[in-house]
Parts: sequence; structure tokens; C-alpha cells
Amino acid sequence: MSNKNNSIDNACRILLVLSEQQSGINLTDLSLQMGINKSTAYRYLSTLEKYRMIRKKDNRYYLGLRIFELGNRVPVIRMILERIYPRLLELGFLFNETISVGVLSDSEVVILERIEKGRSLVNQVFTGTKVPLYCTGLGKAILSVMPEEHRDTLLAETHFEKITSRTITSLDRLLKDLEEIRKRGYSIDDSEYEEDLKCVAVPLEFTNLGIYSAVSVTGPRSRMKCERAGYIGGHLRQAVDAFMQEMSE
Repeated sequence: MSNKNNSIDNACRILLVLSEQQSGINLTDLSLQMGINKSTAYRYLSTLEKYRMIRKKDNRYYLGLRIFELGNRVPVIRMILERIYPRLLELGFLFNETISVGVLSDSEVVILERIEKGRSLVNQVFTGTKVPLYCTGLGKAILSVMPEEHRDTLLAETHFEKITSRTITSLDRLLKDLEEIRKRGYSIDDSEYEEDLKCVAVPLEFTNLGIYSAVSVTGPRSRMKCERAGYIGGHLRQAVDAFMQEMSE
């Protein structure tokens, strides 16, 4: 645990050092400033470069575009949550089920907001939880509006684990499901991630901002029969379309 903590600490220290170096810094000076040997410093730098947190040019290191992308996304996401929250409350009262908002983070979905009204839901998902793309309503909704190149890159790196008896573990079957989602306007997770739970989700399309997000309604399969799931999907689609129109004005 201490080695892991030291690695995180050193990676953060490197980012702080680079933030103060407008003209970049070379490996030797960085290792001296941090008090670690060059091979160790190079290992950290290579990992940060892999994730685009830093960039290398002419043997000097600078903060990478990924840092700026993440920094710019935070206030935008906060603004989106503040604007959509009243609608989430309305949906909670309308459907009397659990409402969630998730956003793509690397190759998973992070739950940003979760609202329970009336009948609470007992499951393993809460604010801050990361869930898979391929077997959740939020994840499949996001995949359905993602550019093919980006989507295919993520799915090529995805391990299709059979989490429940209904989990889709075939790429071909998932792609067919995504095509159906695009046609009807909402995704369905029919107990693919958690047994006996059903989820309906609609994408929040902020792709021009580099943000892939979705909102979902989740309840027990016993309450989410096909007809009700379709009813919820249609109303959720209308609510999201109205919200997106409001955001564009």
C-alpha cells in the first residue's frame, strides 16, 4: 500500500512541478528537484505521457492536453448537473423509481447523481460508483451516440465479463443492441448488470464538448415490464430532448 501511495504522491508532485515550468523541464532537472533517481522519474513520466497528462518535446516535459481537457470539463459538468437537477426530481416523482446521471470516464461510466423518490432501490450503485459501458443502461446509451472510431477503440479494450445470466458478452450482439437503441431513442439494461433490476436510459448529447453522459431510470424487473419500460423510455426521451433544447437557448 505504501508503494502505491508513494507512486500516486510522486505522480502528483510531477504534475505540480510541470505546472510551474512554462518552458518545460528535462529529466535530469526534474529528478534533482524531486529528489528521486532518473530511472524512477522516467518511469513516472512515461506513465503520465501514456495517459496524455504530460507531453514530451525536444527532451523537455510539459503538462499535456488531457490536464486541460479535464479541468475544462469540471465546471461544464457541474453546470449541467445544476440545470438538470429539477428535471431529475420531476422524473423521480413521475416514475417513483431511482434516477441516475452518469458520465464517461476513460472506459467506464461514473455515477454523478442519484435520486431516489418513493420506492428506494437496494443495489450496489451509488454516487461515485464506476460501472461498465457494455452492460448498463447508462453505458449503452452513451455508446449509442459515440463516434464509431471512439466506440470501437473502447470496445476493443473491453473484457466482456458475464456478470449476470443476462449479460451480453458478444461484441456482435452488443452492436446490434446499440443499433436498436439508436432507432427507439433509449437503452434498456434488462438485468444485465444486476440481477432482477431493469434500467432505461437516454443519452445526454454534449459530444461537441467532449462529454458523453446519460440519464437513467432503474427499478425491479417486477415493476419494469415491457410496456412500462417503453412508457418510461418515451417520457424520458421527451424530458431529455426538452432539457437539451433549453440548454441550447
